[in-house]
Amino acid sequence: MRAAVVSSIAILLGGAAQADPAELGLGPLEGIDLPFDHGELALTARGTAPDAGSDRYQDGSLALAGAIPLLGHGPTGWRLLAQFRAEGELVQTAALPRVETISKDALGATVLYVSQRRDLYALYAGAGIGESTATISSPTLMPTAIGLGTYRSGALTWIYGGGFGYALGRSWLLPAAGVSWRASPTWTLSTLLPVDAEVRHALSASFALSLLVSVSGDLYRVANDGAFPGASDTLTVGLAQLRTGLRAQYKLGDRWALRAEVGVVGPRRLQITDGSETEWSSTSTGTFYLSTGVSYAFDHAPL
Repeated sequence: MRAAVVSSIAILLGGAAQADPAELGLGPLEGIDLPFDHGELALTARGTAPDAGSDRYQDGSLALAGAIPLLGHGPTGWRLLAQFRAEGELVQTAALPRVETISKDALGATVLYVSQRRDLYALYAGAGIGESTATISSPTLMPTAIGLGTYRSGALTWIYGGGFGYALGRSWLLPAAGVSWRASPTWTLSTLLPVDAEVRHALSASFALSLLVSVSGDLYRVANDGAFPGASDTLTVGLAQLRTGLRAQYKLGDRWALRAEVGVVGPRRLQITDGSETEWSSTSTGTFYLSTGVSYAFDHAPL
C-alpha cells in the first residue's frame, strides 16, 4: 500500500465509459496501493483548502504512479507488472511549527491471472515510505500485501479479498468485499467495502461522471524540533477522513484520459504520536478539495 497512505484509497471500479460490464480499474486512489489490472501511468495534482478546525490542516501534492507491464499479454492468462508511486506533498498545520515537505513513495509488483471464464485474480506486494525532509535519510519501510479476486455473474462482478498495509493513520489487516453492477449500458454502481463506493454515468463513449464516497488517510514521519517538549526527535502524523466528491473523466482515444474531481474531505481526525503516546489530537468537519490528473494506458484492461 502506499507509503504515507493517505492517502487515498485508490479504488476505481466500473471501468471506462461503454466498456465491458466486468472491466475493473484498480489502482492507487489517494491512499492505498491496490493491484493494477493493466499497464498505466498517471500524473495527479491534488490540494485542499485550509481546514476550519483548530489544527488548520492544509495539504497539496503532485504524484506520478503507475504499473509497467513486464510479462504476459492477451485477454487471459498470467501477467506481471512492476508498480510504483512517487509523490511530493506540502503540509501546513497549526500543530507543527513550519510547512513540511513530505515524500511518499512506494515500489512493488502485481501478479495477475485472468481465467478462461474471465475472472480476475491479483496479488500485490510492495513497500512504501512517508517521510519529511528531516527524516528521509533514515526512512521506515511500510510493507503491503493485498490480494483481490472477482467472480462474474451476468451484470454483476463480485469482488473479494483482503490484505495488510497502512492507511487512515495506522497499520491494518482487513478483509475486502464488494460488487460492480452494470445496471444499464450507461450506469454502473461499484463498491469495495469498507473503503469505497462509486456511482458512474457514461454520458458518451468518451465522457463520464462519477459520484464517489471513500475513506482515506495519511501516515508520515516528521522531526519534532521542539514542538512537543519531552517527546522523541521523530514523530508520526496520522490523518483519517471521509471523502465525498464528483469526478469527470474524458477519454482522448484509446490511450489518454483526463480527470477532474471536486468535493469535500470530512469529517477528519488528525493525530501526532510519539510511539504509542498521543501528543496531539484534533477533529474537524473538514474542508474542500480539488484534484486533476492525466493518464496513459500501455494496454487495455483484461476484463
